[in-house]
Amino acid sequence: MSNINKSIVSTIKTISDKKNLIFSFNKNTVKIIGNKVFLPNSNLLKKKTDIENFRGVADFLALKIKFHNNKIYEKYKPKNNINNEIFNALEETRIITLGSIYMKGIEKNLRVRVEYFCKENNFKKIKKRNNSQITKVIKLLTTEYFLKKKLPNNTSYFLNLWRPILIPLILENIIELKRELNDQKKYSEKSLILIKKIQKYCDLQKNSDDQLKKKTQKKKDPDNKELNKNKQKDMTDNSFFSYEEINKLKKKTKINQIKSKNNSIEKKKKLRNEISKLYENSEYKIYTKNFDKIIKAESYCTKREIVQLNNKLLKETKDTFLIVKKLAKKLQNKLLVINKSFWNLEVEEGKINNSKLSRLISNPNFKSIYKNLEEKKNKRYCSNSINR
Repeated sequence: MSNINKSIVSTIKTISDKKNLIFSFNKNTVKIIGNKVFLPNSNLLKKKTDIENFRGVADFLALKIKFHNNKIYEKYKPKNNINNEIFNALEETRIITLGSIYMKGIEKNLRVRVEYFCKENNFKKIKKRNNSQITKVIKLLTTEYFLKKKLPNNTSYFLNLWRPILIPLILENIIELKRELNDQKKYSEKSLILIKKIQKYCDLQKNSDDQLKKKTQKKKDPDNKELNKNKQKDMTDNSFFSYEEINKLKKKTKINQIKSKNNSIEKKKKLRNEISKLYENSEYKIYTKNFDKIIKAESYCTKREIVQLNNKLLKETKDTFLIVKKLAKKLQNKLLVINKSFWNLEVEEGKINNSKLSRLISNPNFKSIYKNLEEKKNKRYCSNSINR
């Protein structure tokens, strides 16, 4: 067993608080089956980034052993493959956040693992939305919200594609999930509610895509075009309206279409503003002026009551002059610059310098065996008390 493997074995045992673990380092397997932990062979890793990622994987497995209950997972995991992927991604983010909260030493290795995941998937190259990306998007959004830390720059464009669509759908569910991080049972129940919402969205999008495909196919077929022309001719021949009236109706329909487009643009703008507000409200703010009220004292009390309160205040603040005097003295002492003293050596008069006696024995004419303590005085700052 190599030194890296030994260190990883010891870290996993200490983090998970389980010493009866059996380790096997195979080629490319990462699994936990009962007490057995399967990890890739560290001798095959040559790059620095691969070794750092290997440590991150090992830390994640240790946290999984500690915070993950397999019985609860088996009970709540969905049967559908796509839903199961989302469920696993949410459970993974839960384990990572708990590890970064309770064990801050592991946070760096877990961060490296997230960065490696972002590099591996090449999020920079993705420029169009697709339903197959949803598991990755949810994983990134939940990690960003739970850890409250920025993700790598290569994910920014990819996340901006999905944020305006998924955040209004999921935001409330994500907030509820964050509250139940320590309780796996409640967390898994709420994650299933989130998955149902996403499934509905995917189904709606599939139906819309199918309809669009059918429309495009009809437009492409030349036979359909001819049929449509013939139908239009028949309609005009059989109709009770004249050609002028038909043209007017066409113009009206065009105007209505333009209006509907403008309305849809305005709706989209409103939706974006609402999303941005939701995203801003989800983050904690220290100070706001929204609930402040400025009310005059006259509206609360009568003039007589105000005078009485003023007299009370004057009685209670008689000793303030002495307190101010004491504080002024303390401030004056702090503002004074410290006088630095030093020894002036090799002087003919003063205190005997013991270190120079050996020199006097060797040379009787040597007279500078004395030393004097001298003080270096600097300018003093004067403090003026301000009377109000």
